Amino acid sequence: MLSSAAGTDNQSKNINSILTPITYATTGTTGAAVTGLPAGVTGSFASNTITIAGTPTVSGTFNYLITLTGECNTTISGKITSLCEPITGVIKIIN
Repeated sequence: MLSSAAGTDNQSKNINSILTPITYATTGTTGAAVTGLPAGVTGSFASNTITIAGTPTVSGTFNYLITLTGECNTTISGKITSLCEPITGVIKIIN
């Protein structure tokens, strides 16, 4: 079984902005693999908890997949969208 806090499994953040950690509580599992994460974001498994955290360093839409091993060979997916940072400052046009 997998469960995560509402609204954390699909996030949209500016590039170089820290994600709200995504955590999944599991039961009956011996391991987990997380694939499809953007650079700067990692997935880990310890004590029946999967944690996805970090700071995306590239822009794009990343559909991640978590595959559990053990009693319940379950998969779950989510999405992280990393947006380009807005341009700030003064733009000077010279004719």
